[in-house]
Amino acid sequence: MIHPLWNPPAADAPELLRLSHQLMFRTLNDLRKRLPDILLHPELHTGEQVMEAAIGRLANPKLDPALKAGALTRLEQLMRSLDPATPRRLYLTPADHVSPIKMTVGDDLAALIALDAALDRSIIETRPGEILRSRQPIAPDPDSALTAVGRLIVMLVVRLGQCDPVVLAALLAQLVAGQKISMLRRWAWTDVHVSGDRHRQLRRVFFDPATLAGWLIASAHSSAIPIPPTELKAGQERQFRLRYLQQAFRTWQDSISLELPGQRIKKLEHLCDVVRQRLHLVSIPLVATYARGELVSSSLERSTWIRLIGGDAASSDPDSEDGGNEKRAEETHEDELGLQGLDTEARPSFAEQLTAGELDDRGLIQELRSAMDQPRHFWGPAFDQILARLQLATETAETAIFVVQWLRSLAERRNKGKLLADGSVRHYRGLIVNRLLVLLPPSLSSIQPSELEEAYAAVLDSRTSSGQAGRIASALASFDRFIRSNAAFEVPHVDIPGFEDSRYDISARIINESEYRQAINLVRDGDFVLPSDSASHRLIAFAGLAFRCGLRRTEILGLRCGDLREATLLIEEHEHRTLKTRNARRVIPLSQIDSDVRQALNKLAGGRPSDAFVFFDAPPTRKEYESAPVIGHSKSLLKRVTGDASIHAHNLRHSTASLTVLGIFGDEARIKQHPWAEPWMRDAQAAATSINAALSGRLYRYGGRANATAMMLGHGSERTTFEHYVHVMDVLLFLTCWSGYFDQPSNNPDRFLYPRRRETAQLLALLGYAPTTLIETNDAEALMRRFTKLARHAFAPIKSATCFSTSVDRSPDTATRTSERAIPRLRDLLAETKGHERGRPTKQAELDTASGLLKKLRTAHQRSPQQLSRILEFWLGQRIVNDDWASMTPSNAKTWYQQCSSLMPDISIDARIVRKDSARRTIKGAIFELTAEKQISTAGRCWVRFADTRAKVNRRTSKTGSERSRSQPVITWAIQALAARLRTEESVPPSAT
Repeated sequence: MIHPLWNPPAADAPELLRLSHQLMFRTLNDLRKRLPDILLHPELHTGEQVMEAAIGRLANPKLDPALKAGALTRLEQLMRSLDPATPRRLYLTPADHVSPIKMTVGDDLAALIALDAALDRSIIETRPGEILRSRQPIAPDPDSALTAVGRLIVMLVVRLGQCDPVVLAALLAQLVAGQKISMLRRWAWTDVHVSGDRHRQLRRVFFDPATLAGWLIASAHSSAIPIPPTELKAGQERQFRLRYLQQAFRTWQDSISLELPGQRIKKLEHLCDVVRQRLHLVSIPLVATYARGELVSSSLERSTWIRLIGGDAASSDPDSEDGGNEKRAEETHEDELGLQGLDTEARPSFAEQLTAGELDDRGLIQELRSAMDQPRHFWGPAFDQILARLQLATETAETAIFVVQWLRSLAERRNKGKLLADGSVRHYRGLIVNRLLVLLPPSLSSIQPSELEEAYAAVLDSRTSSGQAGRIASALASFDRFIRSNAAFEVPHVDIPGFEDSRYDISARIINESEYRQAINLVRDGDFVLPSDSASHRLIAFAGLAFRCGLRRTEILGLRCGDLREATLLIEEHEHRTLKTRNARRVIPLSQIDSDVRQALNKLAGGRPSDAFVFFDAPPTRKEYESAPVIGHSKSLLKRVTGDASIHAHNLRHSTASLTVLGIFGDEARIKQHPWAEPWMRDAQAAATSINAALSGRLYRYGGRANATAMMLGHGSERTTFEHYVHVMDVLLFLTCWSGYFDQPSNNPDRFLYPRRRETAQLLALLGYAPTTLIETNDAEALMRRFTKLARHAFAPIKSATCFSTSVDRSPDTATRTSERAIPRLRDLLAETKGHERGRPTKQAELDTASGLLKKLRTAHQRSPQQLSRILEFWLGQRIVNDDWASMTPSNAKTWYQQCSSLMPDISIDARIVRKDSARRTIKGAIFELTAEKQISTAGRCWVRFADTRAKVNRRTSKTGSERSRSQPVITWAIQALAARLRTEESVPPSAT
C-alpha cells in the first residue's frame, strides 16, 4: 500500500505524463533510505526536503533530460498539494543540439565551390552592368528581374554570408521600395529591421563593391518585381517574398552552366546552410550562428555607427531613418504578438509538452486544455465558467484570473478584421500560460519589483529552442500590457535588458578606445571641470571601471575599500547593496585598467577602513545609488566627447562587451590586414589582449572566450551577453566573409574552400566597363565615389565629421607655461575665490562656460599679456554695478571691440544701444554685433559684454525678444577673478582706451 498521492495517472493521459510518473515513482523508491516513509506518509517531509533529495538522485547525465524534468515537475506538483511552501521551479530541458556540420559537408562544399566559380564565369560572360551604363529606363521584364534578383541573392549569401532568409526577404522589400544605400568613405550599408521568430532587432548589411553593383543592377528591374497584396499580414508578406526569392534563385541557376550538373544546389535554404557550414569551418562559429539568424544580436544605432567611422550623424538621411521607424511601428501594430511563422499543426516535443503543462492532470492547466480542445464557439462559456470559479478565491487566484482573462482576450482579438487562428491561440496557451502560473506568485497586487523581475526573466529564459525566443517575449509583453491596463493596482516596472513593450529596446550605443582616453584626459587635465578634486577622482574611477571591466552602476557605487585588492576587484553582496543575479558575484582582474584609474581609486580609498565606501562618505541609500552625482557627470562627459545626447553611463558596459568581443576575435577577422578595418577596430584588438590573457587563458581558446566575456560582465550565459550587449556581430560577419576575397588565393589559408576569383574582371562586368578599363580596385574610397557618380540617385551619402580628435602635445613651450601660470585652470581659480561671490559657477553648464572662456583667454595671453590685461581692465572700469554689461561711448566701444577682435577673434561680443527719449525714459535697442557700424550712432551709450557662446538647450527669450543667458554672471565672475590675478602678478594699472 502506498499513499494515494502517488496513484498513477489515467490510462488515456499523455505519454509524457505516464513516463514521467514512472520515473518519479522509481526515484521515490530509491529515496526510502534517506526519507523513510516517503511512499506511505509523504506529509511527514517538507516539500523542499523532498525536492532537494529528488534533484540529487536524478543527477545522472544518462537520463533523458525531458523525462528527468518531467519527473521533477510532477513531483513538485504533488508535493505542493501537501506543502504549499514547496519552492516553485521550472525544470527545463536543454535545447536540442543539432550539429552545424552535416554528414554531407564534403559534397555540399564541392557544390558551393562549383556555384561560386559559375557565378564568376556568368558575370564576366554576360556583363550585366551594361544596363547601368545605358542610363535609360528599361521596360519591365519579369524574366530579367528574376535573373538579376537571383544573382544578387547568391552574391549576398556567398560573398557576404547573409544566410538568414528573414534578412533576405527584408532586403528584397527594400530593393522594391527604392531604399537608398548609405555611404561614407569606403563603407556602404543598409539597415534592416527584422522580427520573425525572434526578438525585434536591427541588422546592418554591409556591401563589398561587387555586391553593391549587383544591387544597383537588380534595382533597375524593381518595377518588374511583384508586390505582396495589401491584405497580407507581416508574416504572410515575408513568405510571399521568400517564395519569389526561391524562384529567382532557380531562374538564375538555370541560366548558368555548372561543370558538373550533379552539383546543383536545388533550394535557396540549402545554399544558406552550406555557406553557414563553410563559415563555421573557416572562421568563427559564433559568426556562423549569427549569419543564420540564430543569434539575436542587434547592430549599433545608426548615429553611433556613423560617428565611429568618422561621419556626421546629423547628416544621415532622415527619410530612411524615419521610414525605418515607421515600418517598425507598423510591424509592432500589425503583429503585436509575433504570431507569424507558427507551425500550429506540428507535434510538440517532450520539452515543449513539459513547459506547456502536459503533466497536469488536474487544476487550471488541465481545465484550459480541455476547454480549448472543443470547437471555438464553446471557448467563451468555458472561460466564463472557469473565471466564475476563480472569483470565489480572489485572494489566492488573482494571477490565475488575469491569465485566463488575457487568454480570452487573445481568443477575441482581431488583426486586420480577422480572428487569430485556433491553433495560434492554443499554441500560446501552451507556450506561456503554464510558465506564468508556475513562476508568478498567486497575487500580483503586493508583488515586489525584484519578484516580478525574476519571474519575467525566468519566463524569458525558459525557451526550449531558439525559435521560441521572440514568441515568448512577445506573449510576455502582451500579458504585461494587459495587467497594467486592467489591474486596479499599480504593477511595478520591470527592468530587464531588452524587454520593453513587446520588442527589444536595446540602447545599442558605445564609445571606442580613443573616445574613452579623450574623456579620461579631459577630466585629468581639468578641461572638464568638476566642483572638487574628489568629484574628478570619482568620475575617472567610475568611467574606468565601467569601460574596462563592464561593471554595472550599483556594482561600482557599492564598492567598499576592502573590495579593492592589489590585482583583483571583488564584487559581492552586502547589507547596503544587492546584486542583480547570483552570477554577478565575481572576482575581476584589474590588470587592464589604466594608471589614471588606479591612481583615482587609490586616492578615494587610501587610508580609509575596509568597510568604508569608495564613492560615498557614508553607507548609501537606494535613492543615493540612483542619484549619485557621478552618474550625471559621466553622462555630461560622454556627451562632451561624442556629441550624442542619448548616450549614458550604462553604454560603457555595452562598450566593454562589444569591443572585447570584436577584439578577441580580431585575429580570425584579420582586422590588422583588412582594408575595411577602422583604427578603432584595431584599438579594440589591442585592448582585448590583456582581457583575453587574464580571463580566457589557453584552455578552450576558441570556445571559452565568449564565456570569459560573459563571466566578466556577470552573466550566467553568454547568450545574454550577445543578445543584449554585443552590437558588432554584423561587422565581424562582414570582415570574416570578405577577408576570403581581398587576399590572393596563395596567401589565404582557407583557399581550398574558395575558388580563384577574378575580382577586377567581375567588377568591370558588373559596372558595364570595357575589360581594358582601369578602375580603383586598390582605393576603396575612390571606387565608392565612382559608384555615386554612376548612380547618384541610389545612395544617401553621409557627410564626414567636421573635426576629429587629435593627440595633444604634452610638451608646452615657455609662452604656454607662462600663460598657464597667469591664467590657471578653472579648478585652481575656484580654489582661490570665495564660495559666496556673485556668478561663481556651481552647475555643470556654468563650469563648462567658465572653463571655455579661460581656455580662449589663455590663448590670447600667449599673444599679448599686456593688451589682454588692458582690455579686461577697461571693460571692468566701465561695467555697470551689479550687472553684466559695460556702458561705453560708441567711439570707445568700437575701439575696444577692434582690440578684442584682433587679439581674440574667437570671442564674441554682444552690444546694444541705449538712449533716452523725450520723457527721459531709457530705450534699449536689440543686441547686435559692433561690426554693424550703421547701427552705431554718436548719441546715447553702447552696452557691451562678452557673449556666452556655449551651445545651449531650450534657450529662453525675454518678453522684449532679447536673448537671456543663465551663464552670463559666470563670465563676469571669471573676468573679475582673472583680472585681479593679472593685476597682482603684472601690476598693470587701469588705462583708458
